[in-house]
Amino acid sequence: MTDTVRIGLICCGGISQRHVQWLLEKSECEIAALCDVAEAAVQTRLGHVRQIRPSAAPRLCADWREVVGDPALDAVAVLLPHALHYPVVKAALQAGKHVLVEKPMVTQTAHALDLVAEAGRAGRLLAIAYQRSYLPEYCYVRRMIETGELGAIRFITGHLEQAWYASFRAAGSSGSWRNQPDQAGGGQLVDTGSHTVAAMLQVTGLAPEEAFAFIDRCGLAVDVDTAAVIRFTGGAIASLSIGGFGHSVTEVLRVVGDKASARIFFRTVREQSLEVNGQIVDAKAAIPLSNPDANFVDAILGKTPIGADGQLGVRTAQLTEAIYKSARTNAPVRIE
Repeated sequence: MTDTVRIGLICCGGISQRHVQWLLEKSECEIAALCDVAEAAVQTRLGHVRQIRPSAAPRLCADWREVVGDPALDAVAVLLPHALHYPVVKAALQAGKHVLVEKPMVTQTAHALDLVAEAGRAGRLLAIAYQRSYLPEYCYVRRMIETGELGAIRFITGHLEQAWYASFRAAGSSGSWRNQPDQAGGGQLVDTGSHTVAAMLQVTGLAPEEAFAFIDRCGLAVDVDTAAVIRFTGGAIASLSIGGFGHSVTEVLRVVGDKASARIFFRTVREQSLEVNGQIVDAKAAIPLSNPDANFVDAILGKTPIGADGQLGVRTAQLTEAIYKSARTNAPVRIE
């Protein structure tokens, strides 16, 4: 087992800054390659890497195939637009690389199932950058459900609002990849909303059986606002509201059981709170804070399991596809 994880970043857009920061907080990690079709993006991220590690000398390239095929790398972080994840992640797994992929893992259930199978064949780790999987508040409620403290789950509410639509109204932003279905694979539901969907599924551990939804595109090529109701195996029901026509980031996950209820409030990765039966609980005092990148490095080194794995990607894709289909057909959709 190597003592250092050598990782390559595929795509050096805005989200890569956070990954660089979190990866280089791990002394066992080296960012050994940076890849983007835009030279300016590569140079910007190189500067960020060298602010943290002045002696760093990562390989710079424009073709992701060079990163995937580099035998000196142990792993890659795939940070491309959503709909472009699948072929790159699959090629990386086939090349023997561990993979951390930005959310959502993919935008089609068939692709999600194929990647999980490929990771199994390759004997490599497949992780998704869902921060909520590593935040103490979400882990605390998941543990309460697993130990029976909330009792049988009866009702769940997942809510997200964000000034997502406003970004497309800004000058020159109408051509953003997030408004291009062939790159984004969807709108706010698969973008920030994917965090909320995945958190609902992972925290509760419930399996959705049926979904009915309405979607408003607000004049864009992709969804902006989504309202859905979900029925789970065992009888629990949920309401899910994903709003891109908001004014600030506000995310709430409320889980009501027949013994107790919990409410998680999320504003940023640095600001969350938890209430159980209306009383504030300090989850951070009970569960250590982590993040997807730290977990990924530790998992490669054999220190911990992946917190948000390919199976969560499959479940998220299944529910997301059902919501889109329901809105398109104006009818409930069964989830197999």
